[in-house]
Amino acid sequence: MKKFISLTITVLLVLATAFSATACGGGSGNKTILNVYNYGGGFGSAWLDSLEERFESDFATYSFEEGKEGVDIRYEDPKTNGMDEVNSISGSGVDVYFCQEINYYDAAVVKKAFLDITDIVTEKLTEYGEDKAIKNKFTAEQEAYLNINGKYYGIPHYLSNMGITYDVDFFDANNLYFAKNGGFVSNSTDMSLRSAGPDGDLTTEYDNGLPATYDEFMTLCSKISTLNGAIPVFMKGAADAYLHQFICSLYADYEGTQQMMLNFNFNGNAKDLVKNYNVDAYGKVTDISFEEATAINNATGYKLVQQAGRLYALSFLQRLKTGGYIYFADEGHTEAQYSFLESKIKSQGRAAMFIDGNYWIEEARTTNTFDNLVDEYDESFALENRRLAYMPLPKADASKVGKNSMFDLLYSMSFINGTIPSNKVKCAKMFLQYANTDESLEDFTVITGTTKSLKYDMDDRYDELSFYGKSLWNYVKNSDVIYPFSQNNLYLGNQSVFMMFWPRMWTCTINNNTVEGIAGKIADSGQLTAKQAFDGLKDYYTESQWKGAYSSYISAN
Repeated sequence: MKKFISLTITVLLVLATAFSATACGGGSGNKTILNVYNYGGGFGSAWLDSLEERFESDFATYSFEEGKEGVDIRYEDPKTNGMDEVNSISGSGVDVYFCQEINYYDAAVVKKAFLDITDIVTEKLTEYGEDKAIKNKFTAEQEAYLNINGKYYGIPHYLSNMGITYDVDFFDANNLYFAKNGGFVSNSTDMSLRSAGPDGDLTTEYDNGLPATYDEFMTLCSKISTLNGAIPVFMKGAADAYLHQFICSLYADYEGTQQMMLNFNFNGNAKDLVKNYNVDAYGKVTDISFEEATAINNATGYKLVQQAGRLYALSFLQRLKTGGYIYFADEGHTEAQYSFLESKIKSQGRAAMFIDGNYWIEEARTTNTFDNLVDEYDESFALENRRLAYMPLPKADASKVGKNSMFDLLYSMSFINGTIPSNKVKCAKMFLQYANTDESLEDFTVITGTTKSLKYDMDDRYDELSFYGKSLWNYVKNSDVIYPFSQNNLYLGNQSVFMMFWPRMWTCTINNNTVEGIAGKIADSGQLTAKQAFDGLKDYYTESQWKGAYSSYISAN
């Protein structure tokens, strides 16, 4: 791995290399140096190591600039918010970025921080054996968002989602799959016994036997609790941000693409705004009724906090809490990953399910968690020997069983520095285009076990995926992925505000007090109920509050 640490060190290295090249007639001074930034989070950098190696090899004799041959890719991977990187992009020395939490319109149009890459996005990838362009790999939402007056400045990067992983070996050993005819199966190896799962389709075996509804999920948790004190759901401590990302996943899965996208395009009819409801002592929603279809526009966007998906997501957390089904470890996320994996050896207190990002397996591999467990115990703890799978979310009730909807949380994007030196533009564009060929997308998925936020298939490389990677790939391919992008002027002017994964997007007013972090207060501390939180959302996001914040966008609507 090659990294550049600071401008000073880079200058010294360039000077030293130039001297060496002059004296010896060779060295990296004869290559184009391309500096790359990679967000140092859960998806790791192994995929970039592979991309770097392949690109440098394939273009070893190619001249990107006069007098030079080949390319020397150097990257750094700190964990810095994407917009912080954008704000310091001029003079940063970075040429190509792969990062998250990007306000695309603000960065590309307002700050003019991104290079126009329309040519590499729109031209067919015939050189790489593909009869399509990168833009043909965009979804409709991505295309509408990224296309600014016919120009493109960025390409979506990875798909990020917060969800549930389950230990397949533990499920198999204890017959923890639902049967077609009710109850649990008597034999986990007989797939024909299993129910259709959350998607309601027996022909899609990836989710068969898994809990189809919240009721079934709680029944599953109850059974797990009886198995030598096993922990149904395990999670890191101080999990407030993760919990809010998780309820976003539940919320989006309930609403589906059209209804969820109202939160970003503010254009359509909301069909499930809650009129009346009750919540029982355990947190289960009862006696719910809905308003008539309600027109949503810039002036009425505040009404969306009453979408039923929010209520059911909060209800799910309360039911976990009141049932005693969720355990928060007093440790950070990487330590919790270790504890979850290590619990395999426990006769009591084994963790059956784990809430974390879809990227957590790669994160645990990168931090040597699997290797350390092998060193401490045995080879059964190696990644290739673990059967862990991403669980399709259960539905609020039987009426919602069907198509899955996944919510892309982290606004990840790749782009080129708008102030890149002109002699590096050709190399940077070719590298970014190369990074989005089908071969590179497939390579990313094989290495990380996760998916890119683009349309592509794995074809004959599917068999190279890990057990976990296959489960996640099947879930994504059998889901509608919701990308929270819009060209609505209210959204474009306030994108950072509408990044729903932040706890601030779930702010409540309760007893005249402003309350944030409601997910943790429900599921961790038990200080709030789902009803208090849901009613508090309505009390905070009032018509007057909304108009006070967005009056200029309302008048122009």
